[in-house]
Amino acid sequence: MPSELSAYDTALDKAVESALEETQHPDPLSEFVAVERRLRELDNETDALKKRRVALEQRLLDEWADKGQQSANIAGFTVYITTDFFCNKRSGVAMPDVCRLLENSGLGNMVSPAYNAQSLKAWVKEHEGEGTIPEDLAAVLQWDTVPRLRARKA
Repeated sequence: MPSELSAYDTALDKAVESALEETQHPDPLSEFVAVERRLRELDNETDALKKRRVALEQRLLDEWADKGQQSANIAGFTVYITTDFFCNKRSGVAMPDVCRLLENSGLGNMVSPAYNAQSLKAWVKEHEGEGTIPEDLAAVLQWDTVPRLRARKA
């Protein structure tokens, strides 16, 4: 098993080295664009592989359920069934209603006042330019802009 993983790691290292060699350019802007292009290719490949994995996972879960199988060893991997537990509020139920019911059930320790960071960011961005952020609120918040280099396909 360790030799199989080592061979996989070596192949991965070679692929990364090859990708880096392909992106070596005389000027940083060309290299940035080449790296950006390669990252997008890898993202697309990753998305396709994840979709394929989901389909294979469902197929294997169905097959294993029919056989009563729980795990398998192949190519240095142990593939096994595990379960994840999820709990969310039902669709259409208001968050304050859930919070009130939790508090009424003695579960108030699960409830905390909070704010939506994305909504706050949008509100501050809009009002900061107008100079209409209340002073007491401005005293407990911080904001700034950070320049970032991005690329898009021309």
